Amino acid sequence: MVRALGSWLQAPAAGCDAVNAGAPDSQNIPAAPMGRSMCLRLLGCGIVGVLLALAWPGFGTPVIYPDTRGYLAWPNDSIIMGHFRQMGARPPIYPIFLRLVGIGPWLGPIQTVISVVSWSVCGWVIGGVAGLSLLGTLSLATPLAFWARQPLTESLSFSLLALAVATTVQLAERWSLSRLTGWVLTVCAFCWIRDVNLYVGPFLAAPALFQGRRRAAVIVALCIAIVGVGYASMGRNDRWEVPLMTVINRRVLPNPDALAYFQLRGMPPETAHFRGKPDLEAVGGMRATPGFESWLRADGLRTYGRWLVSRRESYAAPYLQVQQDRLALDAEITNGRWPDRLYALTAPPSIFLLCVLAPLVYFVGRPRQVSAATIVGALLIVATAVQVFICYHGGATEVHRHMLGPMMLYRLAPIVVIFGVLTPFWRRAEKAIFS
Repeated sequence: MVRALGSWLQAPAAGCDAVNAGAPDSQNIPAAPMGRSMCLRLLGCGIVGVLLALAWPGFGTPVIYPDTRGYLAWPNDSIIMGHFRQMGARPPIYPIFLRLVGIGPWLGPIQTVISVVSWSVCGWVIGGVAGLSLLGTLSLATPLAFWARQPLTESLSFSLLALAVATTVQLAERWSLSRLTGWVLTVCAFCWIRDVNLYVGPFLAAPALFQGRRRAAVIVALCIAIVGVGYASMGRNDRWEVPLMTVINRRVLPNPDALAYFQLRGMPPETAHFRGKPDLEAVGGMRATPGFESWLRADGLRTYGRWLVSRRESYAAPYLQVQQDRLALDAEITNGRWPDRLYALTAPPSIFLLCVLAPLVYFVGRPRQVSAATIVGALLIVATAVQVFICYHGGATEVHRHMLGPMMLYRLAPIVVIFGVLTPFWRRAEKAIFS
């Protein structure tokens, strides 16, 4: 049965060759001579070695954060402050990772190596030596290097994002069961490390656009299963409840119009007594309020969603927040090390908007020459907008930290588009240099 399934998937689907015809990917560009290919790989390995030497953080005992205790408690409920039930079990990937490597002096170096290698691999896939050099250097920037030293999900989530993008581009360029397996593993890991990543998952089904019906159906079905399992885990473990209660505490209770809107739709009036209280005290008080938890689970999300879509400010606020965070961070690190200065140059709004238009213009002018990376990057730009909206409105505590994931995608997506558009040029340049 397995052999029959493999031959069914490997068989070329009708029209598949026509879809990929003319696309400037590895499937249609002649293979590099062995000597040139080996030179490029050795050069890439050498660059990664230099980057690792520059990034090496040294050893030190990591700080244990309240969230870290939740990862260590997995698969039990996440308890903070000794008694406060924050949620059910955390998403599984990072707790399993901590079980494997432990929390000790090795954690920072291990996460640093994973970060540098992951971003370098992504760069290699989308842009060869040039892409590896750029993304590998960005992995040394403070916004990535700092989190590699912390026992939190941020660093590994960034690394898995880079690997998921790399495997998505590879599977879009050329179908194989090994590439499909790599794509499934990286997309699973990326979606199941942070719940907010689930909203990027559907966009990673981009390889379906480059395949025939049978293969596209397999990709879409796998993506639906991955995102569905993650979403079911989030709901079963109540991981949305405390973030929503912090939103009610910080954005609903201080707003008379919003408060009236929520109370009209069943929120207990006593909830207003917690206006201005710290989050932990307010959340504990809300849970103790008769009728609040039953309303929250039955109508809370629906009420909040309708309130969001009815307000024009809901659409502008997340993107203004991203730009404010970006400008503040870039101003802080611009005068720092050269990776920080490069990081600050990667994603001004003008470049982001240009990369929204570039795939469309390129497709209109040369529709048969659009590379897989260009399409994947264009979809990731849309995913960025979705994730920014979800992260901002999905919780009201530590918004700056929770927006780090969308900010990484905000920088990575245009780079993928640019290298996708320039694919024929950098491959010709590598051929001329190493031939």
